[in-house]
Amino acid sequence: MCRWVLGAVLVLAFVRGASADERWTSPYRGVKHVHIRANHLDAHAVVVDLGAASTSVVVTRPADRGITVREFAQRYNADIAINANYFDVGLRPCGLSAGDGVIWPDAYRESCRMSMGFGDLNEAVAFDSEAVLRGPLPEDWMKHVVSGKPWLLRRGVIQGGWYDPPHIHRPHPRTAIGLSRDRNTLFILVADGRRPGLPGIDGEALAVLLADLGAYDALNLDGGGSSALFINSEGGIQNRPSNPLLRGVGNHLGVRINASAKWYGAELEGISKTPMLRPGDVAKLWVRYRNTGRFSWQPRGKHAITLASTSQEPNPFYLPGWVSVTAPVGLDHVVRSGETATFDFPIGAPAMMGNFLLEVSPMLSGMEPIAAVPTGWQVTVEDAQAGLIEEVVAVEESDTDAPERSMLASMTGGIESLLWHAKSWIARMPSLW
Repeated sequence: MCRWVLGAVLVLAFVRGASADERWTSPYRGVKHVHIRANHLDAHAVVVDLGAASTSVVVTRPADRGITVREFAQRYNADIAINANYFDVGLRPCGLSAGDGVIWPDAYRESCRMSMGFGDLNEAVAFDSEAVLRGPLPEDWMKHVVSGKPWLLRRGVIQGGWYDPPHIHRPHPRTAIGLSRDRNTLFILVADGRRPGLPGIDGEALAVLLADLGAYDALNLDGGGSSALFINSEGGIQNRPSNPLLRGVGNHLGVRINASAKWYGAELEGISKTPMLRPGDVAKLWVRYRNTGRFSWQPRGKHAITLASTSQEPNPFYLPGWVSVTAPVGLDHVVRSGETATFDFPIGAPAMMGNFLLEVSPMLSGMEPIAAVPTGWQVTVEDAQAGLIEEVVAVEESDTDAPERSMLASMTGGIESLLWHAKSWIARMPSLW
């Protein structure tokens, strides 16, 4: 049996054995934390759901090099944080590093070509960065990168056969990260060591632990006295770093938690006035929404955003040119998070009279409302002649001057004549209706 397989069996015996103690907690929505204690093993693993809108990954910018894991968490509003790349005495990172899209310009190579990159929308990938030590980043979406050595897992296979760094085969405190096969889960592992009865773990044991958690690709980061795990909601530093004082390190990786974040969201910013319509009339309406989600609103494709009726029944105000019988209008451009979009569209009054509710919301794929509550108009469609007769009657009832009323009647030939004149007046000034 090869040495790394034997190590795997022993580690699983530690973790699965009766003497192992696993304590699971849920510090945040979309995050699990397990503290594993067994013979010669004291490790913390954090499992982060990258499919949750509440989670996002952040990495240190060059200007913030050299601070501790705790300081990084506080400065970057990270709820979870660890140390990342190996670094030299000048606090330069070994291998490609980037934070918020800013690439570290003074990174050095020294075989730290194993990297993981993350985007602002939780995109994630494990890749070889040998050709891009100082950029450019290989994907447009990529904003945050950490690097290390060696690969512990690659495409589901424990690598083994390592020669660099030499200490990978000896027990030490360790920090490592991994990704699931679908890249929707981030695994963070920090193992303690360098204290009596607890020397730490080697690369083989580290790889097995990450594979056992579900990692498909996994990367060894800086360890030793640098290894530290911070979880804000659970009191700060979770492990017992081997350094007496928390060490300032080159760069860091963190996870931010925003419990109210959504992938798609919309907030009403403005709406047009409610029109008064006659059967067959056409009017224009508009409504303005702000994109409060993390995803941009797309004008087309399977995730297109349209303004649609909250009812799936055919809309009584439908006009040819609408996107569908329930959706009056879509987008003509991409609307990024924080930006606003105005949906303006025509409506046609139905032939029947009455009060009609036109209730709308921005919809994902025409089916899923993304606003917390719909908005709309209570539109009245009334007969023009009936409305005018009511107005004339009201005028006559309020007129107490009999001689003038008699004169008016004789001049117009009664109510019928007055109605004819009123219709002509309305035709000349249609904007008042």
